[in-house]
Amino acid sequence: MLTTPESLDVMLGSSNSDLKAFLFRVKIVIIDEVHSLIHQYRGRHLVYLFIRLERKTGLPLQKIAMSATISQVDAVIEFFEFQNSAQSVMASVKRNISARLLHIKKEKTEIPALLNDLYDTWQYRKILIFVNSRVACDRLFGIGSRHPL
Repeated sequence: MLTTPESLDVMLGSSNSDLKAFLFRVKIVIIDEVHSLIHQYRGRHLVYLFIRLERKTGLPLQKIAMSATISQVDAVIEFFEFQNSAQSVMASVKRNISARLLHIKKEKTEIPALLNDLYDTWQYRKILIFVNSRVACDRLFGIGSRHPL
């Protein structure tokens, strides 16, 4: 199940018996993009939700935190109250990353052309695009899905 802290909060308070039964079986949680939650309101909220979930199940959760940009692993372990036996796995990146900032004016035509050019001409096989909002992400995904590489 993929969810947000806010949705997990609603689920934990739900009277739906199927949902309660599901939550009682949760043993592992994965916190993706954990760097964005450290020392933030949503992160603290998530810590409290994990405590509530552990109280419901009577078992400690196995927590797995992931981030490509976290530099202070110990801060994550402490903030999310990982068990003392927590292990960290880190890999150094030994490749050049070519970052570019582009201002796209005509998304419907410029984005497919850009992606095709990056793929065909420059042989890029991994492209990461950041946008300013979830709405923009959904819109760009719609454009990209109509114009597969």
